[in-house]
Amino acid sequence: LWNIIQKMTQAIILAAGQGGRLLPYTKNIPKALIKIGKKSIIEYQIEALNSVGIKDIIIVVGYKVHKIKSVLGKKVEYVQNKNFSKTNNLYSLFCALPKINNEFIVSMGDSIFHPLIFKKLLNSKNPITTMADNNRNLDEESVKVKINTHYLKDIGRDISHKYANGEFLALTKFEGKGVK
Repeated sequence: LWNIIQKMTQAIILAAGQGGRLLPYTKNIPKALIKIGKKSIIEYQIEALNSVGIKDIIIVVGYKVHKIKSVLGKKVEYVQNKNFSKTNNLYSLFCALPKINNEFIVSMGDSIFHPLIFKKLLNSKNPITTMADNNRNLDEESVKVKINTHYLKDIGRDISHKYANGEFLALTKFEGKGVK
């Protein structure tokens, strides 16, 4: 069963933006290519996805697309968001919709996840599952979540940290009815 789940799941990594808050580091490269140690952020993420059997990976690119392609080559498929400077992550996801053919995971290109987080996400049977961390110190920049029992009630930066249950990890899985 685990092998069937792994083969069905696609990963969409949203990596079109410049990462303006990270200037000057992103002046010449997309934020997904910032190195942590010897590898870029996006290389760590692809490695973690591959380690849980996800090989069907689509990267939504925009800013300095040629740089991402030169690092990743043909390991992944690319979709371009030509309006990346005027749009957001939701628009980037819409750019990838024609490529989605079943269950999929959406993540941001500037995040690193341990493979166990992907495994936990894949084991969920809910139509839509999003990951949050309730052990983080929340600040104004944090995208916070409010959870009612086990259901997401609200998500955003404007939630007071007093009422937040955790920080959104920018990692969501859609399956079955959730894909539609």
